[in-house]
Amino acid sequence: MFIIQQDFIPFGLSDDLQHFSKLIWVPRFSANENDTIASRNLTSKSKTTFLVYQNFICNKIFPRKFLVFTVLNGYFFIPAEKHSNSFYEYINLHYRLTIIFMRSSKTNKLNNKTKQELLQEIDLLQSKISKLEVSVKDEISTIEKSKQKIEWLHKTAHNIASCETEEEVYRITVLEAREILDFTDCTLDIVENDKFVVKAKIAHTFSEEEWSREMEIDEGIAGKTFRTGKTYLISDLARESNAKPSSKEIKSAISAPIGRLGIFQVISNRINAFSEEDVQMLELLLGHTAEKLNRIQLQKEIRNQAIHDPLTGVYNRHYLHKILKQEEKRSKRYNRSVAFVVIDLNGLKKVNDHYGHKIGDDMIKTVADLLIKEARQTDIVFRYGGDEFLIVLPETGEEVEIIRERIKIRVEQWNKLNPESLFEVSFAIGSAYWNPQKSELSIEDTIAIADEKMYENKRNTLDLN
Repeated sequence: MFIIQQDFIPFGLSDDLQHFSKLIWVPRFSANENDTIASRNLTSKSKTTFLVYQNFICNKIFPRKFLVFTVLNGYFFIPAEKHSNSFYEYINLHYRLTIIFMRSSKTNKLNNKTKQELLQEIDLLQSKISKLEVSVKDEISTIEKSKQKIEWLHKTAHNIASCETEEEVYRITVLEAREILDFTDCTLDIVENDKFVVKAKIAHTFSEEEWSREMEIDEGIAGKTFRTGKTYLISDLARESNAKPSSKEIKSAISAPIGRLGIFQVISNRINAFSEEDVQMLELLLGHTAEKLNRIQLQKEIRNQAIHDPLTGVYNRHYLHKILKQEEKRSKRYNRSVAFVVIDLNGLKKVNDHYGHKIGDDMIKTVADLLIKEARQTDIVFRYGGDEFLIVLPETGEEVEIIRERIKIRVEQWNKLNPESLFEVSFAIGSAYWNPQKSELSIEDTIAIADEKMYENKRNTLDLN
């Protein structure tokens, strides 16, 4: 086979040959369909048989489709896998022109009529070629745009997947949206307590205060988007009955859901600023956003379950070890005391025996709620055992006794306010504190002292009864 030389390429095809992996011209030896073609790439004794079917040729040894053009005494073979029908037609017309010019160059004795017919055919073919050139360029442009979209989606998916916090996801989503959409403002809102809360934004038309206001989840286009889970393309806000633009500068918008988490809105000061393609790209982006946010929330729930008691919601004993290490370091660094209060419920077994474990669980939850309400913001409440609780009080020393008495008063008040309750809240309590410079014992030994005082309090209570 002979790779066609540059000086034999038909006019106008030099630039287009970049689309071919190989362009081959082979001498034609006979007019039969089952032509035998010698190949210089093979040995002198080797031969390969090709079968010509209309515009395609199939190699029996290496099955592959080629586009075939018959030019004078030979064939042109073009690999046919990666080109559209209009592109083949475009090349075919070029070759037909080539045939005409090659024949005319060999025939100098054409009469006027033949020349006139030749010129008409050339004009007709050139007209078709011009139209097909536009079609081919459009196809190439479409392919290039598709390639850019795929590259952008790959980059976006990677960037969002790399985020570790919800705040990072919000920020990356807004930045990626700016790359694909021509908008003046955008906002990403997440639903919290039945309201849209702005988490990220780009503001040009509105002030920070205007964009930061909270909205009810049933308000305007935003509410409709969240309620239906559909994206709305609004080409002219003046004609949209549900829209309530806060400025006359807003002309068009897209409002899209972020799963069941919130909404994303973009606006423009131009009518018809957004297209259906913009909607599709935004939906793809927000699909990645929703997926990552759901994953982060799931990871939070898993971590939360690992360190929290499922019945009461307070921290569990598993998490206590980590907190003790943190408080020990903090106390040593700032020379501050840390105190501990140990609480054990009275009468839980009796409540379980008389009323069942559900009522017993209610009693445990009631005590946990009382302790959480009485604890300071820096205090940490743990469920220490089945009916035991432990409170860690950072930066607290001798004043822990005052806090212990305050807890007792809170319990007495609850019993007075709930006389019809099936159980009366009662518990034994003990406390101790640890100072990094004054205490000879470890933090763990200090907790053991508080536990011992609690049992002493329980014994004294039982003796009085």
